Amino acid sequence: IAIRQVDVLPNGPVPSVFGFATHEAFHLYVQPTWPIRPSSRNGQRALDYPLNPTPRLYRRLIFEGMLAALNGGEGLGAARYWLERWKQEFRAEAERIRFADTVEGTAEYVETLAYVYATLGTNPTPEEVRRVTLEQIRNSLDRRDRFAALDSESYPLGALAGLLLDTLRPDWKATLAG
Repeated sequence: IAIRQVDVLPNGPVPSVFGFATHEAFHLYVQPTWPIRPSSRNGQRALDYPLNPTPRLYRRLIFEGMLAALNGGEGLGAARYWLERWKQEFRAEAERIRFADTVEGTAEYVETLAYVYATLGTNPTPEEVRRVTLEQIRNSLDRRDRFAALDSESYPLGALAGLLLDTLRPDWKATLAG
């Protein structure tokens, strides 16, 4: 289990610790049944050297497009454009990070929702869930630069993708688990 600093948030550390513990438990108890497995091609997280900032920019633009779409804007087309461009121009990187994008991204999605429900309690409105979810994603980005390295991008991209899929394709979780 990875250990990281738990930020003390305005409503105390419990929701943050609960979210983090849920993230790690998701790795241990849910994901081992999934058909995706790391390999020499898709299980690496290292950056290529010399560093090229372009793929980091593309992934950040994917995130910004998804965030705009989640906020009700027209960002999904832009996110798709930057995703396809990144995959075309940086094919080897896209294949290498696929495993981390899947396992860390979905675990971050679960962590985000765990935090939200620990914060809001048992019967929040959809509007409250959306508001606190977006706050949590923004806080996560503010605490560290999540788009400075390939291996840290999987977390916010996956959390945001999961939240968008909840709206656009509610059956997505069943297809992921195989």
